[in-house]
Amino acid sequence: MNRKVLLRLRIDKKLTIREMARLMEMDASSYWRRENGETKFSEVDILKLKKIFNVSSEIFF
Repeated sequence: MNRKVLLRLRIDKKLTIREMARLMEMDASSYWRRENGETKFSEVDILKLKKIFNVSSEIFF
């Protein structure tokens, strides 16, 4: 997962960690750990990100 791309997309959409967590259906600390590379995103998570940002999943790798 390319964390810089994910962070840039989130900031560009003006979404907070808490807002992203809500969209991803998880708590904020779980999302933070994923965005910061402490926990890997699952395939389901990547599909959600793809939908939230309206991008192909390849952009994250």
